[in-house]
Amino acid sequence: MPDGLFWHRSPFQAPDPESLEEPLPVTLKRLADLHPDRPAVITGTTTTTFGALMHRATVLGERLRHCADHGPVALLLSCGPDAIAAWFACAIAGRPFLLLDAGNPPNRLLQLIGDAGAGVVLCDDGTIRSLEAAPHLRKIRSDEVVGSPMATAFPLDAHAPLAIFPTSGSTGPPKLVVYSTVTMLAKVRASMVAFRISSDDRVVIAGSHGTFGFVHHALSFLLGGSAICLVDLARDGVPGLVRAIDIQNAGNARFVPSVFRSVARLPEARHALRSLRAVRFSGEPLLAADVALAEEVLSPACFIQNVYGSTESGLFVWSRGERREGHAVSAPIGRIYPLWEYAILPLEDADGTGGQDGEETGELLIRSPFHPPGDLCQGRLDASRFPASSDDGSKRLFRTRDIVRRSDDGQLQLLGRSDRMVKVNGNRVFLTEIEETLRAMPEVEDAAVVPGQEEGRVALYGFILVPGQLTTPAAPRVWLAERLPRCMIPRTVEQMKTFPRLPGGKVDYAALTARAMAVPASNDPGAPIGEEPVAARLRCCWNNVLGGNAGDAKADFFERGGDSLSLVELAAAFTREFQREFPLDHFLADPTLRGLRRALDSDHKAASQRVCLAPQGEEVRDGLVVGAPARPTIFSANRDVRLRHVRGASSPSRGIALAMPGWGGTAQVLPFLSAGLFNDHEVWAADFLLSRKTILHDHAWVRCAVNIADFIRSGAFGAPRILFGFSAAGSIAWLVGRLLAGTPWCPELVLMVDAAPLHRMKAYRSGQLDKALAAADPDAIPDAILLCRAQIPGLAFPIGHRFLWHEQDNIRMVISVPTVSHADMCHPRILARAVSCLQGKLPEGPREWHVAGPEVAGLAGGRKHAFLGALMATKPPDPCLLSEGLVKEFSHGEPEMLLATVLRLADRSLAESFLRAAVAGNPGTALLRYAWARIRRSGPMLCHEPGRQPSGGRWDRITNIENILFAECLENERAAPRIIRRTVQLLDLVSACLGAVPSRVAGLVGRALKVVGWHQFRMTL
Repeated sequence: MPDGLFWHRSPFQAPDPESLEEPLPVTLKRLADLHPDRPAVITGTTTTTFGALMHRATVLGERLRHCADHGPVALLLSCGPDAIAAWFACAIAGRPFLLLDAGNPPNRLLQLIGDAGAGVVLCDDGTIRSLEAAPHLRKIRSDEVVGSPMATAFPLDAHAPLAIFPTSGSTGPPKLVVYSTVTMLAKVRASMVAFRISSDDRVVIAGSHGTFGFVHHALSFLLGGSAICLVDLARDGVPGLVRAIDIQNAGNARFVPSVFRSVARLPEARHALRSLRAVRFSGEPLLAADVALAEEVLSPACFIQNVYGSTESGLFVWSRGERREGHAVSAPIGRIYPLWEYAILPLEDADGTGGQDGEETGELLIRSPFHPPGDLCQGRLDASRFPASSDDGSKRLFRTRDIVRRSDDGQLQLLGRSDRMVKVNGNRVFLTEIEETLRAMPEVEDAAVVPGQEEGRVALYGFILVPGQLTTPAAPRVWLAERLPRCMIPRTVEQMKTFPRLPGGKVDYAALTARAMAVPASNDPGAPIGEEPVAARLRCCWNNVLGGNAGDAKADFFERGGDSLSLVELAAAFTREFQREFPLDHFLADPTLRGLRRALDSDHKAASQRVCLAPQGEEVRDGLVVGAPARPTIFSANRDVRLRHVRGASSPSRGIALAMPGWGGTAQVLPFLSAGLFNDHEVWAADFLLSRKTILHDHAWVRCAVNIADFIRSGAFGAPRILFGFSAAGSIAWLVGRLLAGTPWCPELVLMVDAAPLHRMKAYRSGQLDKALAAADPDAIPDAILLCRAQIPGLAFPIGHRFLWHEQDNIRMVISVPTVSHADMCHPRILARAVSCLQGKLPEGPREWHVAGPEVAGLAGGRKHAFLGALMATKPPDPCLLSEGLVKEFSHGEPEMLLATVLRLADRSLAESFLRAAVAGNPGTALLRYAWARIRRSGPMLCHEPGRQPSGGRWDRITNIENILFAECLENERAAPRIIRRTVQLLDLVSACLGAVPSRVAGLVGRALKVVGWHQFRMTL
């Protein structure tokens, strides 16, 4: 180890040294004496208080104390309060515990028990079956241990072994890392400060409950006086997680990133995740895509942290809001905990090969007097992995084997591991970085990359795990080529249903390497016998670029190893060989030898005006294609836009119907096909590659529309007859039609479903939009059909966006649907009403159709619309109808509109009952929570007497501000200061309507803004 390294210390405040030597049972006893009835452990509907947890720990401790067996106690327990009480019970009994994961195979469990020399296993009815192969083991079932607590001592010294944590075994045989009390409490006490834990917090921990990460997070909250909610995802599933957050009011959560990705994709979990106040990730690398996903599904005020560290070493933490590199695949690991310090060993010292990375990139070294004392080996403590520091003998070193880069502000970025670093053509390549980039692909659940040897050179082989029957939306190597250097692109990327795993659950890289090397690299088969000369010349160009791995004529260029650089080489080779321009657009539509030959034989100029249609003869049932062959796909020159063929016409085609990208960048087509809207059209879909968040962030919707319009005008795609889309996609369809106005590619119709005129909203406008609109021909705008939600007569609160569209937007037909739900507008029954409009000629001048109520009566939004219509039709509104219907129909959904109804019509008692139910169904809605807090402090009448208008026209002013507030994008960070000011005005007016005392308005607004949680509120107030 070289001398003279610079050791970086933590910027965080260190915990009190005396708190690090207090035995765990003493801390638990103090909490139990202070708060005996406070919840400590919550499992499902069972709550264990601090007093009951201490009682249980004492009973189990007494039972373990009187065991004749010696050595550690192996803990193999199901997810429940006994699994927590056992940690304290072992300390009471004076014996260290060996933490075991009940999900491990029996052979691994028995091996770990034997290696640790555990004399007794504490198990229960759910785990004892894993030990059937070892009848000689002494087993104590916790669910059979009963008794009364007795006066006990705590004989474990603060520096004696407290716990034994097995490692995963991914870098060799599993190691048994020994923790003392001070080692454990050093991490726990520091985490209590870094996590900003208070005694009122509750945390839900999802994932494995047999790892150090679980113990660390659980003790951090438990010793701080907080409650922990245990969720076994294998047993309780996502509903159990949602119940823990909703019913138990758990505002904190700890996730393994892969678990979070799966949970966040589920619609039933979104509302629960939105109510979380803090989320911490640990156990796996946190990707930048994970942070973007968290920012999308969590509340804007949610505190997000990334916690990094191995079982052996100190911890690092990064918090949302701190700097992170824009191009990095993973989130930073942040800053080191107090009581530890780190140095960076330059790579030339780490691997002995030299390099140009400098002192701030290299292997991470950590030292501290609070490192684990060593590993348990054959009953002895082996401290060889934790040697004393040469310049400070009180501190022990640990070499992490992780490669990091330190930024100017002190943040650390994890690049990979030294034992997973290879050199390809002289370039250092971290396999972890390639894996993380693959994991960021849509639908990819996990990824692995292994090195191998091919013709004396290092070759990389990739593997991706895709759940179920899903297929990846893009070629993996193309995905990598757009994000990584060429030397980091694997030779092949194989899709697998499952990965081989080590007993600890990590990927078995040795098995994947054996799998990759067992399949020899395919040699160039050469030109088939009898291949005609032109095809042979094409194959020669192809093979020279791909290194002799062409495959058959149907082999995809990108799947065979091609990337953007290879495409440039192929174009140059084609031009040299045939003395003509490379047909890029047509080749991308069919990137095969066969497609290249067709493009060569065809007239390129004439072909540019045609679209490659789907094969004929496919079967269509209920508007959907059954057994259709693979569809052609066209990529734009910049590859941000992809046009894919969805379905051919079931009758003589009237033209092309092109779907626009939606919220997530992918076009939504299935509801339109199910409604039979385009049975006589060739249906295509346009997808847009988003760099972050959604189509409405950073004016991506404008760039998307401009790119699609430019692509169509280039002649690589035929002129569409109809552009269509739902919600934001409808707005993009209108803009693309406007940009194509006056050109040969201008569509006949634009179909918009419940779309807002984004081009008229300040939050969505940009300089690029203004230039594009100024350049378009305003007199040749295509006709537009708008399906929108119908307004309720007498209710001032607007529904949908009909009132925002102007006459100059050329809306020729409006179909009003009596529903209050945005989601209902995409129902096939509703969409089917536009069939006749698409087939016939639209009338001159604007015209509006109203869908009959019975057609939507079966939809939830339709029932709500009918209820409010009947309510507003009575003069004055019927109190009985109001009382019975509000709670029954409106406990969930459309909270802002329902609040407007309550403010207009309800007295205090009715509004209070409704708001109680509405807040329970919509806990993350700030406006409802403000109204609930306000109604409990107001006079006998919430707003005014039933049936009468608010005084002074204030209701109209409130409605106008609400229109602005909800029409502008609340998620748009640039609009936040303006929205804040208008929110303050809105809440001020609501307070005035409710008769609030002026001196209390500022306090009420401040609390309301704190509920909403925007960062700029404090400065604004």
